[in-house]
Amino acid sequence: MLIELNEFKTQDLIKNNFINHLGYTGGMNVYVMPMNYRLNENSIICYLIEGKKIDIMRNNRSVCVEIN
Repeated sequence: MLIELNEFKTQDLIKNNFINHLGYTGGMNVYVMPMNYRLNENSIICYLIEGKKIDIMRNNRSVCVEIN
């Protein structure tokens, strides 16, 4: 069942969880990977090591984040 979250519930969900899934595309490939994150004011900060995924996201900034 899907429910709509108001701003307070959304902020609460983001603040009280630490694992997300990051989705991004590189050419014909779609990547989804689990990641740790932290909330910094109104930004979600994900921790990544330099590599192929960073290069792909720098070339295509269309990404999505799932928090559950």
